Amino acid sequence: MYVIATAGHVDHGKSTLVRALTGIEPDRWAEERRRGMTIDLGFAWTTLPSGRRLAFVDVPGHERFVTNMLAGLGPVPAVMFVLAADQGWQAQSQEHWEAIEALGVERGLLVVTRCDLMDPTLAVEEARERVPWPVVAVSGSTGAGLEELRLALDGLVSVLPAPDVRAPVRLWIDRAFTVKGAGTVVTGTLAAGRLRVGDVLTLEGERVRVKGLQVTGEGVESVRAAARVAVNLRGVELERVSRGKALLAPGGWVETSVVDVRLDQGPGEPPRKAVLHIGAASVPVRVRPFWPAGGGTAGSGAGAGMGAGTGAGTGAGAARLALALPLPLRVGDRALLRCSGRPIAGVLVLDVLPPSLRGRGAGGRRAAELAPFVLTDRGTSRVPDAVTVLGWRGVARRGELVAMGLDPRPLDVPGAGDWLVDAGRWKELGERLGAMVAKQPGIPVDAARTALGLPARELVEALVRARPPLRVGDGRIDGEGVPDAVAEAVGRLRAELAAAPYLAPEAARLLELGLTRHVVALAARAGLVLRLADGVVLLPGSEVAAVRILARLPQPFTAGDARAALGTNRRVVIPLLEHLDRLRLTRRLDDRLRVVTGQETGGTGEEGGRSMSGATEGDVGREGVAGQADGVTVDGVTVDGVTAERRVRVGIVLPRPSGDPGAWLTDAVAFEAAGADALWVEHGAAPELDPLTLTAALAAVTYRSSLVVAAVPDPGRSHALATVERLSRGRLVLIGDAGEGTTGRTIVRLEDGGYQELLVEREGGGEGGGEGGGGGGGEVVGRWVPVAVPAGRAAWREVMGAAQERGDAGVLVSADPRLLDLLRNPEDPGGRHDLQLAQG
Repeated sequence: MYVIATAGHVDHGKSTLVRALTGIEPDRWAEERRRGMTIDLGFAWTTLPSGRRLAFVDVPGHERFVTNMLAGLGPVPAVMFVLAADQGWQAQSQEHWEAIEALGVERGLLVVTRCDLMDPTLAVEEARERVPWPVVAVSGSTGAGLEELRLALDGLVSVLPAPDVRAPVRLWIDRAFTVKGAGTVVTGTLAAGRLRVGDVLTLEGERVRVKGLQVTGEGVESVRAAARVAVNLRGVELERVSRGKALLAPGGWVETSVVDVRLDQGPGEPPRKAVLHIGAASVPVRVRPFWPAGGGTAGSGAGAGMGAGTGAGTGAGAARLALALPLPLRVGDRALLRCSGRPIAGVLVLDVLPPSLRGRGAGGRRAAELAPFVLTDRGTSRVPDAVTVLGWRGVARRGELVAMGLDPRPLDVPGAGDWLVDAGRWKELGERLGAMVAKQPGIPVDAARTALGLPARELVEALVRARPPLRVGDGRIDGEGVPDAVAEAVGRLRAELAAAPYLAPEAARLLELGLTRHVVALAARAGLVLRLADGVVLLPGSEVAAVRILARLPQPFTAGDARAALGTNRRVVIPLLEHLDRLRLTRRLDDRLRVVTGQETGGTGEEGGRSMSGATEGDVGREGVAGQADGVTVDGVTVDGVTAERRVRVGIVLPRPSGDPGAWLTDAVAFEAAGADALWVEHGAAPELDPLTLTAALAAVTYRSSLVVAAVPDPGRSHALATVERLSRGRLVLIGDAGEGTTGRTIVRLEDGGYQELLVEREGGGEGGGEGGGGGGGEVVGRWVPVAVPAGRAAWREVMGAAQERGDAGVLVSADPRLLDLLRNPEDPGGRHDLQLAQG
């Protein structure tokens, strides 16, 4: 189907001619037929001699209905201009022709009617001065010349450019009504694209669905441009639709309220307020010309982008239109600007998303950008392409350019994802980013994005990749190397931590070393320091070394255990342990306890040779545990050049349960929480209670402490023994006489009343005890010495100091409530960090 519109002065016979050609009455209203004058748009169709179907949009000719006329004229590619032979060229003939010129409609026919009343020669000569189209003389009342007109129409539509059926749909609504049983129906001229039943379109930003389609009164499943089409919308109230609104393909159009345009008008300054007509829409606009006030003629200024007029003294210039309502527009759209008392001005859309005009001279700069597209000859005028618009914007999405009516395929520019960046802008951004990183190494990517004015983080990352040696890591941008001041400050920190690698300097000391917050951030970004928290800084690799030390502790361990083993304080150990948790090098069991990842079993003899006293002698220097000669070990072994003393363990001898065993278990949990390393079930305790069952109960309520119980020689209890060992997750240790060791960790009684801890091979069970109380046939780990309950902290420190000097593995103390405080707070009350922390 092809669609053309009529045009011409009122009462020149447009509707009569359409009726004679189609047999359809285009005047739909009774008032139109009574007055013999078209008031609103009329529609009719016919089949031409070639078989082509042609639809007419019959427009009113009266000056009071120019808005309706423009609504019908806007979407069509050709016009049948009607002129009465007996009246000649009239006022509305001139206004209609100005609208046709302004819209850039280049194809049409000049049809002179009423040739039965007067010779058409004079009217034709008068019209020839303006209309360059072929002429056909007819009489609507007698039918003379109608066949020639049909042939001429056939020839006209045969040369019309083929519409783009792949283009996104924009259907300007020119009628809206309801049909009983169907609902809301809208009509319009489909100038491009294709519609199908079931399609989803947008109406003022909301999605609507096509329920049905009709063309020339017949239902169809799909329709392709060009065509007059009626669209039945599902679930849309009539109040939501009206003339001037548009049905759009989702994502295919930019709905904008500000546009930069080429304005074609007569001499003089353009109006400041006018009405914009495009398609079937008419919207009030405010006009901001980009040429000086009082210009509007050639030579108004180099920056104005003005050109000399052609035709009837028309001139062209750039202007910005601010629309009262957003409209779906594209670069290259043609429209009209109408103001009362002024000639109709043509509008050519140059930019649908123009930049804001801020600062002095912004309007002049914008006029200079638009100047190449503000040409005087409409036949040679051009619109910006994707390269030009991207140059104006600097950065744009590919899909956004398509929605603006531009073809981004020829673009060969940098970018990221759907984002495209103008080549010149890309170079400028790269230089700015390089200078930014040189001044502020480690700048966050998002901060750089804001400073560069980029809309997306991925563009910054792409810019970094394009400018080595810049690099992105952990959300920050670094360059090559670090400033000398940072390297020097890190050197001073390294010297500070040489004697105590985990005793991080206080905040004031960091400042003395030159490690300000900014310097620490740069050093951390470069991997020169390990920043655990604000004001807590260690050397890189400290976390790995710490794990090696913590792996030698009985598992699980407390923060206090880690603090003592690392030789540091609570300010450092808490963020360090949290850092190890995040790295999954350690794992929290509850509010107090952690385990080194892979050490949850507590470390039996066959799984690494660990004992109650920590690392065995065989662990020292072992690859993968202690590392290299200068690596990290514990309990008397060098830690990065610093010797860590062996820690004396504390074993609590639990008394025999009396009364409720639950209270006995509660006491055991309390001692473990206070820091006890081993819980000993007293030999021969409560004969009516089974020692292994008691130990199994201890295994269920404790997590960290070793569980020591007397050996059971009965072979029938081996199954129960294996069950308890599994429940304890490898923490079970048996007490036996010298040579009775039957498990990997065994404690034997010595003649002097002490105990010796051994590592015994499971296979063979070991041979007899050593001479002179030397213990059983296994590797000697250390000696456990029974001690009396100390009277106070001073006595406790003496006991622990003496055991340390003797090299004992641990001390055995009978359970006593006073031990809870001694274990939790071995220092004097004045030096108790937990109380200081609680009191602020």
